[in-house]
Parts: sequence; structure tokens; C-alpha cells
Amino acid sequence: MNRQVAALFGVGASTVARWGSQGLITYLHTPGGARRYPAEQFRHLLDDA
Repeated sequence: MNRQVAALFGVGASTVARWGSQGLITYLHTPGGARRYPAEQFRHLLDDA
């Protein structure tokens, strides 16, 4: 999922992971430990672009 969010914003997947670790974006953990980012937190940013 980091790669998908990264592609939307033109940044690397590690940047998205860092944003999550810094609390700049919220995420949920799957049972397998992967991060999932709720789409609604990005929707307004993409609508404004």
C-alpha cells in the first residue's frame, strides 16, 4: 500500500512510511502487519489538485 500512496503523490514508498511513523498520516495495521491508509484522508488532497 505504501507504493500506491507514494505513486499518488510522486514520492518514494519510504517517504510514505516515514510520514506514517511521524504521525503525519494515519494508518491501520492488518493482521499480517502491513500498513493500510484510509482513502478518505487523501481524497480531499487529490480533489484539490
